[in-house]
Amino acid sequence: MTPPVLVFRLIDMESPPNEEVLEDLYSWIDTIKLSRPKKHFCRDFSDGVLVAEVVSHWFPRLVELHNFVPCSNVQHKKSNWALLNRKVFSKLSLEIADDVVDKIIKAEPYVIEQVLMKVRSKIYQAKTHQEDRDPDRVNELMNDQPEVDQQQHKGQGHHKGQGQQREVHSNNDDINPKAGMCCAVLSCIPVLHTCIPHELSVNLTEPFRLLTLVFITP
Repeated sequence: MTPPVLVFRLIDMESPPNEEVLEDLYSWIDTIKLSRPKKHFCRDFSDGVLVAEVVSHWFPRLVELHNFVPCSNVQHKKSNWALLNRKVFSKLSLEIADDVVDKIIKAEPYVIEQVLMKVRSKIYQAKTHQEDRDPDRVNELMNDQPEVDQQQHKGQGHHKGQGQQREVHSNNDDINPKAGMCCAVLSCIPVLHTCIPHELSVNLTEPFRLLTLVFITP
């Protein structure tokens, strides 16, 4: 759902803004490469060209910079700001009122700063919305996930195979002692026949054979 358009008017402005807020804005602007140096902030942004470049820095496809021509003529400046409202700010759900534009063109102090604060706020909102809803970003995440899962499954399979091998070795280790004990028990049976009377040895042989089954069974 498209957010409602925010119309920024003179009554919405503070005079002057907090100094820390201004410094934060100036630092943010300094991170953006502009086509001309900033000598007098209010005057440099009065024709709207640098404002268009600020938005283009974040949304290159949103702004056709060749349509914004640096100028000193009041009518040309108004034309640039009208184009910003119509082609750029409208896509950010923002509109700069005519009375504010007039003060920007006259380079009145702290007017363009407050407009840029609103523009920055709208840019951040649009970036957040884009990251949440951009199909390309969603597809990228979805495409990455199976690869990760596949590696995890491979790793699990590898560890599982090692576990099975360890289990086999463990079973073999268990069988070998049992086999030795079984042989020891069986070797006792002939001795019973020689050392014990026949009647008793017959009766004792069967329990020994049963014991061998116990040792052989895993």
